[in-house]
Amino acid sequence: MIKLDTPAAEEALRQTFHRFNKFMLLNWRLGLGALLNVWPGGFGRFMVIVHQGRKSGRSYQTPVNYAPIDGDLY
Repeated sequence: MIKLDTPAAEEALRQTFHRFNKFMLLNWRLGLGALLNVWPGGFGRFMVIVHQGRKSGRSYQTPVNYAPIDGDLY
């Protein structure tokens, strides 16, 4: 059994999410955002939040999962 509370496991999980986020952004930029949301019950729903760095002014894009529940987004 793999222990998930070790620093090595946490780092591996963080790197996996980092790579997955880059993959999601690539698909989004290629116009495949609708395909990412094709099966919300299985994969969830995705959107990209664009924000600007406070000091650098650099634009960042962050893919996030969301769920609409009773008119609110979570």
